[in-house]
Amino acid sequence: MLTSLLDLRPSAVRNGRRLAAVRDRRVRGLVAAAYRDVAFYRRAFDAAGVRPEQIRGVADLERLPVVEKSDLRAAELTDRLARWARPERLISHHTSGSTGEPFQILRTRYEEYLLQAYQHRSNVLNGLRRKDARAYDVGMGFDPRWIHRWGVLPAFAVDPVNDAEGTIAEIRRRKPAAFITRPNTLHHAAQAIERAGGLGHQLRFVLSGGEVLEPSVRRYAEHIFGCPVVDLYGAHEVALIAFECARCRGYHVLDDSVVVEVLDGDRPVAPGEVGDAVVTALHSYAMPFIRYRLRDRIRRPVDPPPCEWAFQTIEQPQGRRLDPLRLSDGTSVPAHRLMHAVRELEGVARYQVRQEQPDLLHIPYVALPQASGGLGAEIEAALRAYVPASVALRVEEVDDLPFNKAGKHVTVLGYDRLRKE
Repeated sequence: MLTSLLDLRPSAVRNGRRLAAVRDRRVRGLVAAAYRDVAFYRRAFDAAGVRPEQIRGVADLERLPVVEKSDLRAAELTDRLARWARPERLISHHTSGSTGEPFQILRTRYEEYLLQAYQHRSNVLNGLRRKDARAYDVGMGFDPRWIHRWGVLPAFAVDPVNDAEGTIAEIRRRKPAAFITRPNTLHHAAQAIERAGGLGHQLRFVLSGGEVLEPSVRRYAEHIFGCPVVDLYGAHEVALIAFECARCRGYHVLDDSVVVEVLDGDRPVAPGEVGDAVVTALHSYAMPFIRYRLRDRIRRPVDPPPCEWAFQTIEQPQGRRLDPLRLSDGTSVPAHRLMHAVRELEGVARYQVRQEQPDLLHIPYVALPQASGGLGAEIEAALRAYVPASVALRVEEVDDLPFNKAGKHVTVLGYDRLRKE
């Protein structure tokens, strides 16, 4: 425990060799504990013919099987938990179910607080000082106020979606250094601030996480807030994975908290190639996640930007790996290409691609205030590059798009999924 807390010091992440040694040591301890205490992993390792003592560090993880969410969902809870863990004493989280598969994650209180401390460290590395206050959006689904009991990083809650005026008033009164929110809520907050004639307080930066941050929303928010928007990449299963560095603008992986592999199937991909994020949570012992495949698509840069922090770097995550949209003639349209086509357009705040019939795509979108009058035609032209002429496109500007029950916005909804809703 003491070693983990000492590793949170900023001085501990300037030496790449030291970070690599820390990762290898933690991988060894995690794999040994998972084999000893968790029935699911003991069976998986035995089936692969691998003994825990063969895993000496990160380089040996490829000997172990990649675990899918469906594998863990099919197992009994008692098989996924360490034999010493008592579910009623653990902190419970649920994934949003945005892929149609909600999933329960359990952690000890120490694991929970330690993972939050790693997130706070990323803020410190980006310039947040010990006594700086933070305003956090209640829709983020976590409460960072616990650490304030230690006399550091005071925080207070705001609700920019349901009480925009109250949020602005509270920020003006309490003058935080940072505002923490989701990308889609960030758009709402920026619009409210613009209508109010300004925030009336200069933030040092905005922290945005939980969804893909669209370039147009980032630019609009930075214009309205007058400060950088710093993106965070994480997953419920492992907490924070990487943070955007305000210095080099790369996304630094928290190497001392999580191992990130980029795979195409089971094959590692080269820098510059896109693959699935496969993660190993180095501090999760009650419910381990070892070589666990997320549906997120990520890429390592060919030339990582130089930085004083010795973390490995990825580029901005591209979002979930989505199933293609199946058309009536048996062909398909890659969903991620549609997302990137719209994402690059100026003036789009939020949008959704809804396959309401096999050969009909409905695209409602919310425009930013500075959007051109021809934005709808631009969206249709961008999509038409990937959608055959036999498929009808109905592009429609709307005032708002609803979030799902988890407070997230689903970008692409295929025909089969819409029929289930």
